[in-house]
Amino acid sequence: MILVYGTCEVLPLNTNQRIGAHDGRVAIVTGGSQGIGKGIALQFASHGSTVVVHGLTLDHATAVAEEIVLQGGRASAVAGPIDDPQTSHAEVEHAVARYGAIDTLVTSAGIQRYGDVVSTSEETWDEVFNVNVKGVFLAAQAALPHLR
Repeated sequence: MILVYGTCEVLPLNTNQRIGAHDGRVAIVTGGSQGIGKGIALQFASHGSTVVVHGLTLDHATAVAEEIVLQGGRASAVAGPIDDPQTSHAEVEHAVARYGAIDTLVTSAGIQRYGDVVSTSEETWDEVFNVNVKGVFLAAQAALPHLR
């Protein structure tokens, strides 16, 4: 599911930033619904980028997209598991169809599970690897033809 929000002029988050440094550019931020990814999404928007905010759940991604729009930016929200190729292809197709291009891909989605080699299950290892490594690969694979 994809939600799209409005557009207007972007204001900087602080006075050291240049308004419009990324005007007309489109950025996809995986993991943009929380943590470091959210911060990255907000920064890109503050510089003028249109941001496609990805999150595991649509409600979190939508909240960030709405925050960007309330600050005068342009954003949309997409959701799905980053280790599923359909998610990466859908977010890229959305960005290209809605905004005409992709200029930046930020692969910020990631998880952390704690344990040592003896106590970590193979299932936990696979989960971390799939999100942190496979997710980057799939996002890049889907976006790269549009970034050239």
